[in-house]
Parts: sequence; structure tokens; C-alpha cells
Amino acid sequence: MLVHAWVPELFRGTGGIQTYTRFLLESMFVTRPDWSWRLFLKNDTCWKGLENSPANLKGKTFGHISGPARTGIYAASGIAAAMRQRPRLIIACHANFLPAVRWAGRMSGAKIVVPVHGVEVWGLKFHSAMARGLREAWRVLSVSEYTTGRIVDEAGVKREQVCALPNTFDEKRFVIEKAGREVRERFGIPANAKLLLTVNRLCASEPHRAYDVVLEALPQVIEEIDGLHWIVAGAGDDRARFEAEIRKRRLAGRVHLAGFVPDSELPDFYRTSDLFVMPGKLEGFGIVYLEAMGCGKPALGGCADGARDALRNGELGLLASPDDPAEVADTIVRHLQGESVNRLLYDAEALRAEMMKHYSRDAFRDRVDQLLNSLEEELP
Repeated sequence: MLVHAWVPELFRGTGGIQTYTRFLLESMFVTRPDWSWRLFLKNDTCWKGLENSPANLKGKTFGHISGPARTGIYAASGIAAAMRQRPRLIIACHANFLPAVRWAGRMSGAKIVVPVHGVEVWGLKFHSAMARGLREAWRVLSVSEYTTGRIVDEAGVKREQVCALPNTFDEKRFVIEKAGREVRERFGIPANAKLLLTVNRLCASEPHRAYDVVLEALPQVIEEIDGLHWIVAGAGDDRARFEAEIRKRRLAGRVHLAGFVPDSELPDFYRTSDLFVMPGKLEGFGIVYLEAMGCGKPALGGCADGARDALRNGELGLLASPDDPAEVADTIVRHLQGESVNRLLYDAEALRAEMMKHYSRDAFRDRVDQLLNSLEEELP
């Protein structure tokens, strides 16, 4: 069976969608090595390098085309290839591709499958081209029940179109190991001080910022947890404003902005922390929660987005309202004082093991295999 995959990028970024797409394709390659694959990568300049790539895999890249012309050339090339090659399936690995992929599917007879994550499909206008594309897709792969609920309510997608396929993570990198001293020494944090960690882009345009909620909660936490520190790992255009807010609250000695942290260093940031905190509203799922638990560290997420799915409604972590900094502060304090009801959060090995039951690469690959089995049964 010939499958086309329209991919934004696999090798130029490390964001959640890129990571998910890479794991999805690699799992499909493993479970369906006899299928023929054609990759169309919009922003990359190479297409080789995925794990378990089958022999009948070919790719075409468009990253060498500069400026806005790339989008038009990419869409036209994908549509023309679909008309010429007649794939059975087209996987639109980003919902932004749906307006063009709809035409590719109509003109080739291919069935459309699209993974959806979070903000890229939240708040869609019912009559927008993307919403129509979602409704016309043969199957929608949703990373969380929260995202599923939103596209059903807002875009008119039918629940029977949606298949659950939650995230996985790089379980070989994010493992339990003794934390080195380098991270704490870099920021002058004492070895015995309680340490919070947030991994989040500093984005001025986002309507809600989880790190603002934590900053507002921090004075209350510090009153109860003497010597507490907080590291925020992430770069972005909101740094200057956020630094001003930190100074305004006289927390400059307690809050440390790490800026961009390379992938190679990120596991040690998790390992040296006591609690990962990101009580937001914008996570479709949140791979960072899995990464923290993979390193044996408990995580606190918001109860108003896909963090509920990642933390399994509190079975694997802590949940607090992102609209209530006092609740966030109280949840942090109770955990750091050893008073959380969920005792799993104080056992690193048990926490990781329980998380892996649901979100390991093997669990993800099994879900992909089951999904493809069901699709094959229904393909005309």
C-alpha cells in the first residue's frame, strides 16, 4: 500500500509536534515495513535519518526554497504527486496542511488521516478551511481527551472519526540517574535547597503563561519552604517582561532563567529538581510531564488542559487550577512537605514504572499497530 505523509519538519526542531511526528512515523515503519512510503518535508533539507526506515521509503524536501513561495510550491507538489501516484492514505502530520490535503485526497481518492495536538486546532471557526478539513478527514488522531472534546465541540468533528493516540517520549534519554552538581552550581543553588523546574517557551503572544502563574504563587511557597529556588528553562520574546516581573516581586535571587537548554542537558535539569511545575491552559498533552516522570520526578500540571491526560487525572501527578495561584502554591507546598496523598509521587522508580505502562515507546507502537489494523479493515 502506498502512503503519502505531509510533514512540517523532522530534523530542524525539537518541539512537541516534531517529536510526536517522528515517533509516529517510526512506529508505522516498524509495524508496516511492507508499505510504500513517500515523505514530503516542508522545512527540512534532508529526509534520511529516521529509525527503522523501510527500503521502500522515499522523500522530497523543500527547505531549500526560501520565502513564502515554499508553501505554495510544497502544496502544489504534494497535490500533483497524489494525482500521479494515487496513494491509499495521506497522513497530514500538521492540521495546517488540511486545506491543501483535502484537494489532494479528493483528486486522488486517498483517505486522509490527521494527528491533532492542541492550540493548532483549538478555537477553530466552524466554517474555516481547517475545520472543514477536520470534518472531512477519514480519521483524526488526537493526543488527548481534552483536545478531542474541543474539536468535537468547536469544529464539528464526529467522535467516531477520532482515534486516541497519546504522546510518548524519548525513554532512552530521560532516565533515572543521580543528578550532577553542574546545574545547581551554575545558578548558585545550594545542594540541599528545594528546587522547582519549569520547561516552557517564553512567548509574549500567548494568552496564558504557566510561568506567570507560578511566579504569582511563589511568594506564598517561599513563606513555607525556606530557601526554595525555581529554574525556568526556555527562550523567547517574553524574557524581558518576565525578568521585570521577577525584579518587581524581589525574587531575582530565587528565580533563575536558564534560557534555551540543549537537548543533551535537559535530563539533568529534571534530575536536579524536586518538582516539575507547569500549571497552564495551553497544553494539548505535554511531553514535558512525561520527560520529568521519566527522570523519576513528579509533575504538577493544570486541570484546564491536556495535562489532565498526561497525568491521568492525578494518578501520575499533581493538578491545580491555573486560574488560582493560591491553589498552585498550596499544592506545591503540600508536596514538598511530604503531605501529598498520592504516595507514588515520592517513589521515583515506581512513578517511572507506572508512567511507562501508559506512555512508553512500546505502548505507543502497540497503539499505532492497533490503529493501523482497524484502518486496514475499513479501507475500501
